[in-house]
Amino acid sequence: MMYGASDAAAYLGPPSGWQARIDAVRVNGMEPIAEASLGRWFTPRFRTGAPAAVAPIRAMLLACDPAGYAGCCAAIRDMDQRPTVGLNRTPTLVIAGTEDPSTTPADGAFLANSAGQGTLLTIPAAHLSNIECPDIFGNAVTEFLLRR
Repeated sequence: MMYGASDAAAYLGPPSGWQARIDAVRVNGMEPIAEASLGRWFTPRFRTGAPAAVAPIRAMLLACDPAGYAGCCAAIRDMDQRPTVGLNRTPTLVIAGTEDPSTTPADGAFLANSAGQGTLLTIPAAHLSNIECPDIFGNAVTEFLLRR
């Protein structure tokens, strides 16, 4: 058995930030949240250099039901896995984007260091590193799986 985590964190506080998103989508719908999310999920150079890759992500966000999005935000708001993350004793690959403002390389390092057999790989991307750097991401996952 093995695990992988990509652009992840054990805690994504503070809760007030998530509550603000919940309140915002209930009042204004998904459009303002979608644009703000794209700004966190992709580096500026990727957003301008690869609009065809960003467009389906924008469309996905705009198509989200605000109530469903709010429910996901509530789950993240209430999540704190820091006390239990050390229970993972399995080989784990953690991938973190060097320019991810949401789940930082420090968050990735915490996950990797807390795992019994964790490995951290940082790649030059923001939050959706699998889209921004698909070759680096895919090769890393493939190599990790083949070593097991």
